[in-house]
Amino acid sequence: MIHRFRKPLLIALALTAISVSLNAGELKPSFARPGKLVVDDSFGRAKLGKGWAAVKGDWRIKGGVLTAAEKKADKHAAVLNFARPNTDSIVSFRFKLDGPKTFNLSFNHAKGHLFRIIAGPDGLVLQKDKNKKDPKSKPVRMSTAKGPFKQGCWFDMLVEVRGDKVVAQTSNGLKVSGSHPDFATKKPNYRFVMKGQHLLIDDLKIWDVAD
Repeated sequence: MIHRFRKPLLIALALTAISVSLNAGELKPSFARPGKLVVDDSFGRAKLGKGWAAVKGDWRIKGGVLTAAEKKADKHAAVLNFARPNTDSIVSFRFKLDGPKTFNLSFNHAKGHLFRIIAGPDGLVLQKDKNKKDPKSKPVRMSTAKGPFKQGCWFDMLVEVRGDKVVAQTSNGLKVSGSHPDFATKKPNYRFVMKGQHLLIDDLKIWDVAD
C-alpha cells in the first residue's frame, strides 16, 4: 500500500517545488541580501490601514488592489505616504499604469526629498532630487534605461537601497543604478507619487537588508 502512493506523492512534491520556484518571480536582488520580511501587503481589506496616509489625491483599495487617482482640486500630484522608518531596504511590488504616463517611488530624508525611481514614457529613471532650500540645486538624472511601460499591463519592480547605492529593476528588463553619499541616511517613509488616473499597485513587500 505504501508503494502504491509513493510515486504520485513524489510527483506532487515535484510539481509543488516547481510552482514555488515560478511564484518566486524573475526579479532577484543584484547586490543587497534580503533579511527579515517586514512588510507583506496584498491589500486584501477595505481600507488603507495603519501607516498609510493619502497626502494628496484619491487613494483607495478596490478589489484587493491599491488604486490611485489625481484630484484636480489639489493642483498637485497624488501622493501616498507609508510611514516606516528605514535606512537600507529592499522593496518589491507590482504596478499597472491605466492612464497616467508616469509614477514615482520616492525616498525622503528628514529634511525633504532625497531620490526617486520614475517609471514613465522615457523608461526607468533614477533621479536625485533637488534641495528645495538651495535655489541653485536641480534634480539630477543619475541613470536611465529606455523601454516602454505599456498601458494596462502589470509590471514588477524591485528596488534595493544599501548605504550610498541604489539599484532598481523592472520585469520588462529595465535596470538603473547609482550612488551618492547623501543616500546613506535614515529615511522616514516610502512615498508613491503619480499624475493622472489611474495607478494600480499590489503585492507590496519590504525586507530589511541583511548584514
